Amino acid sequence: MERRLKYTLCHGSGNRFALIDGVQYEQILHSLTCPEFVRTAAMSLDTKPLDGLLFLVRESEEELAMRMYNTDGSAAEMCGNGIRCVARMARERYLQSDEFTLWSGGRQYPILLQRPIFGAIPTFGVDIALTHSSKDFLLGGNIFEARVIKALNSELEFMFLNPGNPHIVAKVTTIDYELLEELGQRVK
Repeated sequence: MERRLKYTLCHGSGNRFALIDGVQYEQILHSLTCPEFVRTAAMSLDTKPLDGLLFLVRESEEELAMRMYNTDGSAAEMCGNGIRCVARMARERYLQSDEFTLWSGGRQYPILLQRPIFGAIPTFGVDIALTHSSKDFLLGGNIFEARVIKALNSELEFMFLNPGNPHIVAKVTTIDYELLEELGQRVK
């Protein structure tokens, strides 16, 4: 049986997403195998590459949440750019407040409607505390700051940040897009 879901193409600071109202389509989404659905949908939704699929879902009877999936079907705990897109849909369709919370990856994130930055388009801020929580990325048994990871690059110093899902970042003076692409392929 063919099922059709409406989606919204959106972006947050350059990340392109397809956003699906999982509250509206709750019954349909329960019957799908999520990783397989996400991979298929990511390839067929748009001609330009997507960075992921976002779902607005119920966390509980009164609370809403974001589920974020990478285009390979793997789940992500959190995406700061994505949660701001989900926040807009949540407020427009289900919430009446300029201040609310959304869940993602087992954590609750405070959301606040901000002054619009593009004319009349609603803009949302999210409080993402950077933590060194349990299950943090470890190098040699220690959480690290400003350390070379020779397997990635022998010159850059990386540091660990956890804005809801583990990241490693390097401070640079200019962005070398070729190097960025190369490093991204290595850590996949």
